[in-house]
This record gives sequence, structure tokens and C-alpha cells, in this order.
Amino acid sequence: MEDEKQQLSSAVEAIKRKLPFHVLLLVGPPLAGKGTQAARLSAVLGIPAVSSGDLFRGEVAKGTELGKQMKAYMDRGELIPNELTTTFLTEKLAEAEFQNGFILDGYPRNPSHLTILEGILADLDRNILAALHFDIDKEILR
Repeated sequence: MEDEKQQLSSAVEAIKRKLPFHVLLLVGPPLAGKGTQAARLSAVLGIPAVSSGDLFRGEVAKGTELGKQMKAYMDRGELIPNELTTTFLTEKLAEAEFQNGFILDGYPRNPSHLTILEGILADLDRNILAALHFDIDKEILR
């Protein structure tokens, strides 16, 4: 048991050394546990976990011009267009809180979003360290 704890501790330290300027992605369907695991990883790794949905809802709540544009799409049940998403995430992820790495929950949602995210991260001198895909049986989520 002690040996397993030491191995886990060593693995966590190895990940921490790689985290500055890197991003961990958590992707999968709603209710798959991404937020739960993001919070746990955040606590262990000492980096912020951020949900793309929470970021978008926060911007809408602030009532900014960008938030108003996003709200119109959200109210119609549509995905926020790539152009708005790119603008918003570029500004948001440049904030000081995210300078030493972060965990991103819920984005990208499709391959075109991944290309956008890679461009945003490249502009911010960041890279994707790893992506964790939560593959949950849809029957279990009902």
C-alpha cells in the first residue's frame, strides 16, 4: 500500500512539472463526471479547473456586449458560433489565473473546436498536455 502511494505521488509530481503552460482537457457527454473529476484534479495538481459552460454563463451574467451576443444563441438552444467562442476564450484564457496551466472541462465539443482551441493556445504559448475522454454508456446517463 505504501509503495502504491509513493508511485501515485511520483506520478502527480511528474505531471505537475509538465503543467506550466499546458492544459488538460476533459471531454465527454453532459453528466459523465467531467466536472467532478476536474475539481479533484484541480485540488491535487494545484491548477484551476474551468468549465467552458460556466465561463459562457458567467459572461452572459455580466451583461457584456459579448455576453449578450452569446445569450441570444443560448436562449435559442444553439451552440455559440466558433467566431464568438474564439474571441471569448482567447480573452478569458489569457487572464493571469490561467498562466500556470489549467484544466478545461467541456471544450472542445467537436473536431472543429479542437482546431480553434489549438490556435488559441498557440497564441497564448500554451499546449495541450493530455485529453481525458469520458466514454459513458448513454443508458447509464438516463
